[in-house]
Amino acid sequence: MTEGVASELERLRASARERIQSAADPKTLEALRVSLLGKKGELTTILRQLGSLPTAERAAAGTDANQLKDDIFRWIAERMGGVRTPISSKTTFSGGSPSAWVAWKPSVTAPWERPSGST
Repeated sequence: MTEGVASELERLRASARERIQSAADPKTLEALRVSLLGKKGELTTILRQLGSLPTAERAAAGTDANQLKDDIFRWIAERMGGVRTPISSKTTFSGGSPSAWVAWKPSVTAPWERPSGST
């Protein structure tokens, strides 16, 4: 694997880990996820360079990049477990408690009647 792509992946690994660990709230973590893994993200930019590598090096670099992507997702998920959004006392749910909203599921198999006059 060329030193350029390998060093970029290692730089991104260290930078991403540090930024994710220092994130203070879920909004910041989501912004990090987009900036690292989004369509115009840092890892995506590196992945676009893989096509210019020789075939033998491309496989190794692709494996490293995919491992980094998995690591970033795992770090964000782990960090989300330690970061909570404070719930405002003004938050209200009409129609019951928040748990009722989670438990409710609409029926998509409910029968319906044909309009009169249709065949």
